[in-house]
Amino acid sequence: MRDTSKLDWMVPADEWEQFRRHIESRFGVAEGYLGREAELAMEQYIDADGYARVETLVDRLVSAAGRSPDHASEKIKSDLSSQEPTRIGIRVGTPLKEEFCAYVDEHTDYNYGVALARALNVYRDGGRSRRVEDKLDRVVDDAESMLGELNDDSDKSLSSVQRKTIAICHDVGESFTDEVLNESIHNIAAEGPKASDPTLEKYRDLVIDRLDYERHPHNEELWISRDQAEEIAPDETPAECRRSVELLDTDEMKRRLIYTVGRRAMATSSKDVTLPERELREAVFDDEISRPTMHDVMQAAAEHFGIGTGKPDRQQVLRLNLTELEIDHPDMAQTIRHFANADGDSRLADSGETTLGSYGGGQQPSAMTDGGTVAD
Repeated sequence: MRDTSKLDWMVPADEWEQFRRHIESRFGVAEGYLGREAELAMEQYIDADGYARVETLVDRLVSAAGRSPDHASEKIKSDLSSQEPTRIGIRVGTPLKEEFCAYVDEHTDYNYGVALARALNVYRDGGRSRRVEDKLDRVVDDAESMLGELNDDSDKSLSSVQRKTIAICHDVGESFTDEVLNESIHNIAAEGPKASDPTLEKYRDLVIDRLDYERHPHNEELWISRDQAEEIAPDETPAECRRSVELLDTDEMKRRLIYTVGRRAMATSSKDVTLPERELREAVFDDEISRPTMHDVMQAAAEHFGIGTGKPDRQQVLRLNLTELEIDHPDMAQTIRHFANADGDSRLADSGETTLGSYGGGQQPSAMTDGGTVAD
């Protein structure tokens, strides 16, 4: 007879309920499966499932391809610390329970209930198998191209630019400064003694995109992995609001604009603000985008209900009403609310009843027209 022990632990209630629903959706019922599936989650959490070495080897393969394996690492999908706890009473193997408790005591600052919730959270998101699959997806095309080079007739071989990009990714290390990156580009990709400015910019973008890196939240000269940046950045800060402007595409710039203006709206009693293009370009985008680009981003944002643009005093303005935005885009509004509670300084985070009157000679903000603009 198998030696089992009861887990009489207090576990975050929301996570436990989601795990129960996950089991019911897979097996039709939860009873009889909760303990078994929890064991699998616990084994993966402490690397006792027999596949930890497989993932380590895949990480080596990803790194060898000049990419970062951090992109598909463990992600906790909910705020466990804020959940009310509930007592559970499932049974698991006694040796596993003892091994799990020893691991949590040695490697984490969590109690057993929270550690179990983290294990369940990752497990129902796909666990190790999903992470390994995601990592392999990142390198399989490269592997096919590299092997294709053995065949002279192959049309899938890596280009010279791709090979140089991978070489630079290997050369710069796990984290690096602009100076280190530029020196590596000079050494590997330059046609002459030094790479030109366009070449530096070209390979910088290729390397950062391949590694999925971004600037350190507190050191603009240092490049680190996205996962590291997420750990360092204040909780609930959207990626679009911490990443360097030059790395953002138009859709990401639009979300950065909405999140930061929405955060300012959160500081007002009306949840409604109107801000001029000049301030937005400087405060939200560090003055690193052109006026035409700024206007394009504002127009893209105005496609959302609750956001409009106008030109009441010969200056382009953006108006955001958070209450209206929440009607059609509750997820976006929730991100704004979480962002408003993030620690640390942030663009447009100061309080104040900023309205169109501040910029339009005393004119109060009028209702948005059906076309998403502020009525003149």
